[in-house]
Amino acid sequence: MAEPILDTNATFAHGTYPTFKLHSNGRFTGHILPAGQAFLVNPSTTVDIHQHFLAARGRNVRGTCSGFIMATCTTPFSELPVGTDFDCDLALVMGVTSTDTDKVPAKVDVHYYLWKGDLGNHKSVTDAMIKLNNPHKFCKAMFSTTLHHSQLGQRHSCH
Repeated sequence: MAEPILDTNATFAHGTYPTFKLHSNGRFTGHILPAGQAFLVNPSTTVDIHQHFLAARGRNVRGTCSGFIMATCTTPFSELPVGTDFDCDLALVMGVTSTDTDKVPAKVDVHYYLWKGDLGNHKSVTDAMIKLNNPHKFCKAMFSTTLHHSQLGQRHSCH
């Protein structure tokens, strides 16, 4: 798929919207689109070497789900500057636990592996995907082996 086209006059786009880009060199950045801007599908046959992610809205996961990815940051996404790029972490979420459920709000911990950003002997993220040819091998090679956890509110997430 070609790199999406940024429509700067998208009258249907109300409010700000976080987007993320996994660069071919392994760097992960976020960008807050201002109101009135949105990405459109690019009909070009030129393949983009970057991976683009849009935050999910109203998501429902049915069936088995062994993990999902999220962008995580120490600063709330609502406080990040609109229209500029910022560094954040790509995380592979493995689950959540809740304790102190008798309190409101309950304490919720998110358990995740962080993207290493180190491509090893691969030329790009796409090259790693092609050569490893298996989601399990790719995740094992590209994400840290340490399972992290943080309380909701300590790190801010966008799925």
